Formats: sequence, C-alpha cells, structure tokens
Amino acid sequence: MTIVVHHISITCGNIAECEKFYSLFGFHTQTQYKDDNVTILLMALAGSAKIELFQFATPCKISSTTNYFPNINKLGITHFALQIPELESMRKQLEEKCIKCSPILNARLGCFRYFFTADPDGNQIELVEIRPEEFESE
Repeated sequence: MTIVVHHISITCGNIAECEKFYSLFGFHTQTQYKDDNVTILLMALAGSAKIELFQFATPCKISSTTNYFPNINKLGITHFALQIPELESMRKQLEEKCIKCSPILNARLGCFRYFFTADPDGNQIELVEIRPEEFESE
C-alpha cells in the first residue's frame, strides 16, 4: 500500500491574498467552493501534494510572527517545506514583492540550502534547494 500526503489545510484571513502568495510557488487553483460560512480553494502543483485554503465568514485570529525562523521545538505543526530548484531567484522574487525572508543557510548533513518566509497570515514556510554536488567537494 502506498501512502502519500494529499493536502495541507491553511485557514487564512484573506483568501485572495493567500491565493496570490501561493501562486508565486506555482500552485494553481484546482477547485473552489463557497457557502455562507466558508470559502475553500484547493490549489495544486503538478504531480504534488495540494494546499487547501479556507477563509471563514467569522475568522478566529491567530497572532502572526515577524520571526522568520519557526520555533521548531514547540508542539504541533511549526512549518511546511517546499523544494524549489533556484533558491536565490525565488528569494529575490519574494523580496521584490516586499515579502520578508530569512537569510539563506546551508545544511551540510542534508546536502541542501534553505530559507524561511511566511504567508500573509504568518504561517511559516521553508524553501529548500537540494544541491548535493556542492557538498561532495567539501
């Protein structure tokens, strides 16, 4: 039996802003649903897991953070990661849209580089670039 992640659910304050944000990474709206209580967008990447954006008519606000390194020792989900091919160009694209990002860091044990950013509601996202060739020569 093969098990795969189907989607990540994200409740947001402004679904249009979040749809625009996640489209920067290549997500596109696949399905949408709306009633008096909720608007739902299912966004997908080709051949990958999906994100499901929710906007409720009466939202419960969470406190967002300006710290772009999540507190990964707290209980619960702290962030999710997207693997991308070009770390510098994605970081530049985000910063050109005034989206704050952490510095790019190298993780030697995993042969990857990464940085963190946050969506319009403060949900932490790690952007990962796998580059084993850079680590083989060191």
